[in-house]
Amino acid sequence: MKRGRVFMIASLILVLVLCTGVGTLAYFTDQKNVTNDAKFGKLDVKTKEKVVKKGKEDVGFTVESDSVKCWVRLFVGIPKASGNQIITIDPEDPTVNSKWKKDGEYYYYKEPVNPGESKILFKSIKCTSDLDKDQQYSNFDIIVYAEAIQYDNTVDDPVEAFKLLK
Repeated sequence: MKRGRVFMIASLILVLVLCTGVGTLAYFTDQKNVTNDAKFGKLDVKTKEKVVKKGKEDVGFTVESDSVKCWVRLFVGIPKASGNQIITIDPEDPTVNSKWKKDGEYYYYKEPVNPGESKILFKSIKCTSDLDKDQQYSNFDIIVYAEAIQYDNTVDDPVEAFKLLK
């Protein structure tokens, strides 16, 4: 009887070890196939600016008509002389600037932009009058460029959308 009991306990332990081993093997060898679906569209954004004698006017961008809906940001490189701003942004039009958000060196358009749309950031950017003639015309560049990423309904903020690129 004692021998039968030992044999029964050993058999139960062996069955438990086998079940645990088979279950673990099944867990680690399970497979699931997933199909990824990525869609890409054409995205073409051009800066828009009118160069005038002392600066630029109507600084903005245009999303080409054969592009997709997108988030857009503009970089406006404004030169400085001796730590002082040497340009004026005129006017600070609240109807224009309320649609923009400045973060770091970029201006983000707050809403996704549809194909064929144009937006203006500044009505004008000009040299201040306290510069001498040589400074105003020879060493003065306002750098403007646009960047865009495809809008996909996953992010509601343009700054957050561009952070996903990093």
